[in-house]
Formats: sequence, C-alpha cells, structure tokens
Amino acid sequence: MNCKVSIIVPIYKVEDYLEKCIQSIVSQTHTNLEILLIDDGSPDNCPRMCDEWAQKDSRIRVIHQENQGQSAARNNALPHTTGQWLCYVDSDDLIHPRMLEHLYNGIHSTGAPVAMCEMLEAVTPPESFYQDREISFEYLSMDEATLMKLYDAEEYPAWVACAKLIRRDLIESYPFREGRVYEDNEAVCHWLCSGGSLARSREMLYFYRG
Repeated sequence: MNCKVSIIVPIYKVEDYLEKCIQSIVSQTHTNLEILLIDDGSPDNCPRMCDEWAQKDSRIRVIHQENQGQSAARNNALPHTTGQWLCYVDSDDLIHPRMLEHLYNGIHSTGAPVAMCEMLEAVTPPESFYQDREISFEYLSMDEATLMKLYDAEEYPAWVACAKLIRRDLIESYPFREGRVYEDNEAVCHWLCSGGSLARSREMLYFYRG
C-alpha cells in the first residue's frame, strides 16, 4: 500500500476558487491522503465551505485560527499531520489528478527525499492540463553548484513549497520563517540542502493561478 501523504492548504479570502482547489485534491489517484484545510481567519465564506467539505470527505480536517498569515498557517498545521510525506497546495490553485501519484513514484524510483514537477501559470487551466501523459524524473544531487544553478536560472518552481512532495523530517527540521517575505525560498533551500537530492519532472502538473 502506498504511504500516506498529508496535504496542507492555507486558506484566506479565496471563496471563488476554493471549491475547485479542494475538488482537485480529493480526486487524486493517490488516495491515501489526509487533507488539512487551515482557515486563516478568512472573513468570507471559506470557513463554511471548509466545514462542508469535511462533512463530505473523512480525509479532510479543518483548523480555524485567527489570521496569522500563510507561513503561520502552514507551520500550525504540521503537528496535526501524520503522513510521512507532505505536500503544500495554495487554495486558489489546482493539481493534476495524478500529480501525487507521479511525485510519489518519482521519489521511489530515484530514492530522493523531495520530488517536484513544473507549474503552469495562467488565468484558467487549459484542457491540455488535465490530459494524462508519461512522466519521467531526473535525479539531481544537491551540491552547491546545482543549488546555485537552480537559483541563477530563476527556476521558479524549484524555490516554492508547492508542486512538491517532501519527506516529513526535512520540513520539521526547518519550518517557515513567519513574517518573512519569500519565506518559501529560504525553507525550500534548507530542505534541499538537508535532503541532498531532488527528483525532478519537467511536466506541468501544478496549476498556479496567475
């Protein structure tokens, strides 16, 4: 049986997009999931929508908190998860139905502690985004030269928390710095350095709403 994946979704003022985001998560072909919806004090209908989803799917749990920002929402969710592998999804984005399946396979085919795919950035997802396709992964050793190459090439997906499957202990070793701009960049760099390697696919399996 495949390992449990914990998905953390920080939520704030996204009622126009939240339904489709959650639907894309519960529809994953990798079904051994726990899904934490973190209502970060959202003043719109998001809190109610989260609670309604929790009633529909037993894998979903909701945490309601006062507004503290995305980093705090992600950090506060971590102790409530039980999966060995974690994935972050922003609440106005979508993921391909097989994204987690592919990332999980990438980890086990390469032995890397982090797997990532590319992001498709657009206003709405094209039909081609949902098409099935063959996925391959390259193994990257995370030495200083490789890390600098990723950074210097402005490989945007490599430096954000989303579009990845990450081994739990790496995240626990370096949480998000709250109140910091571009906090993803700092945390992901530490995870990659500590993990030592990365399984990377060039396929766009994460839809980032631009």
